[in-house]
Amino acid sequence: MLLLDITFEEVKYGHEKECPSETGFQSDEGTKRNPEEANAAATPQIPEPLRDFLKRTSIPKAFVNTKPIALSELQKRLIELNLRPTVSIEPLLASANRIEPATLPLKNLPEDVEESLPALKPGIRRFHGVKIPLYWFPFPWLSSACADRFGYMSSPATREATKLPFNVATQALLGQLGIMMGDAGRDPNPASDNPADAGVSSIPAGFTYFGQFVDQDITFDVSSTLDADTDANTINNMRSPALDLDPVYGRGPGLDPFLYDFPASGPATAIKLHVGTNTPAGPGGPSNNANPSGMVPQANWDVPRMQGTNTAAIGDPRNDENLIIVQFQHAMLRFHNAVALTCCWL
Repeated sequence: MLLLDITFEEVKYGHEKECPSETGFQSDEGTKRNPEEANAAATPQIPEPLRDFLKRTSIPKAFVNTKPIALSELQKRLIELNLRPTVSIEPLLASANRIEPATLPLKNLPEDVEESLPALKPGIRRFHGVKIPLYWFPFPWLSSACADRFGYMSSPATREATKLPFNVATQALLGQLGIMMGDAGRDPNPASDNPADAGVSSIPAGFTYFGQFVDQDITFDVSSTLDADTDANTINNMRSPALDLDPVYGRGPGLDPFLYDFPASGPATAIKLHVGTNTPAGPGGPSNNANPSGMVPQANWDVPRMQGTNTAAIGDPRNDENLIIVQFQHAMLRFHNAVALTCCWL
């Protein structure tokens, strides 16, 4: 099956909205609107958690940090996250200790948000399905009239007549279903490739990962929760709903130059994407003498990674979730580079 994001009621999908002019302040007659009126109209588009965050300040004047970060702890975190500050560490430490910690205790967070926090640590780096604050994203992605949201594929009447009840029993059943889907021991014929055998799909396994790649190109839900009955029309989609390969290209070489390998000579348009190196585990790849003995260890079959943490430096870190999807990502990088070299040098 394709790994697609679903709600309790049915499959969600992204939909684009009709966008106003670039400024958003011009009327049909070309006169400027009152900025206060424009801001008031845009306010309902801002998610409630983000509005609450914007009302607060992280550095209140009267705040005194009773548990300041030690210099050694800050140095450890900088090394762990592979960060290189542009200022000396002493003023950075002073600024960090002025920030008031979050007022909401970890135990009071929704279950899926609480589980996301350890998954984001360098030792795990699992980004698929994580729930993170909306204010981690550029503000226009949330407040603009062009910002994308999820929606439904059927009418309200159909949804009302067919949706599952939102209660503890349904949540438990969905949890059991997820556990069963991840239990490889339930396969009655693990060695069979025959679709006629029980448990053997006629759909090639590669479609699962291709579906995951496409899904992660067009959807990214970081704010919904299984702990609340949520209207999909209110859920921000942090991806564009078009298949524009932003997990490969990011926001382009102008905004995400770290993804790109700019030419030192030759055509200026022959911009390639960075690829990474891997530690060879043995012979593999194409043979140079038409038989297995001609296979040689390959050391250039990975995506670029951050030194120290091995975090994938790609447009969407979810595409580093498993070996197959990251190899698909790598194949896209290599394909782009081959096209860039071929077309730009013609």
